[in-house]
Amino acid sequence: MVVGLKSPSPWRDREGLRVKYFLFALVGLFVGAFNALAGGAAVVSFPILVATGINPVSAAMTNSIGIYSANITALLSNKSDLRELLRIHRKFVTLILLGTVAGAIGLSVLPEKNFEKVAPFLMLIATYSLTPRAREKFMKIHRHFESALMIGVGLYGGYFGPGVGVMVIAMLAKDARTTPATINGAKNMVTSLTGMISNLIFIASGEIVWSAAGALFVGASFGGYVGGHLVHRFRAQTYRAFVFIIGISSSLWMFYKYVLH
Repeated sequence: MVVGLKSPSPWRDREGLRVKYFLFALVGLFVGAFNALAGGAAVVSFPILVATGINPVSAAMTNSIGIYSANITALLSNKSDLRELLRIHRKFVTLILLGTVAGAIGLSVLPEKNFEKVAPFLMLIATYSLTPRAREKFMKIHRHFESALMIGVGLYGGYFGPGVGVMVIAMLAKDARTTPATINGAKNMVTSLTGMISNLIFIASGEIVWSAAGALFVGASFGGYVGGHLVHRFRAQTYRAFVFIIGISSSLWMFYKYVLH
């Protein structure tokens, strides 16, 4: 029996399985390409996993594993000195990793019902984080509660994940001396490290739907490669607007499904 799936029928039908794997690969392709272009596409892949019958906790873990290849692609395409970035942002990385470990363990051990009730609100946070106003507010808060916010972002990333890359960028951008290339390099380093740590905890939990994670991973790998080549040809704002609409719609659907029922 596959962990994290609801009941049997759609997933035991061989044709249905092929269709779902193809869907996950397509979603992964979109996520990988979008992350290379603008970031935040995990807002799309998580609700799609839930909609196919995977319970929200397993969907969050499967999503994290499945789209991790997009982080790897982004990291490999980065020309920054990662060791130097790690030295410069040592405090930032340490506090976020602490929060990530706590968040990932929380997702693994807390009752599924707890996550179902907060998932719609987490989706709203993830969607809101894509807006310019959210990034501005995040930077202002960061100046006053720096350490606590770093741990909080780690907690959010470990417990849920979508939108965390945008939050990391907002925190890194508070220093006016940093360039977009440096910020992007540091973001890729941070999200790759936090993703690796949380994914190891999720693997140990036994809650991952590996078939779906594998299809997402393959699609995201190709998507990251394609997006890296198309990054200068498309407007990121258009993609962000599309993801924003998907995020709001998914939040409302999950609110109806898990909070009102």
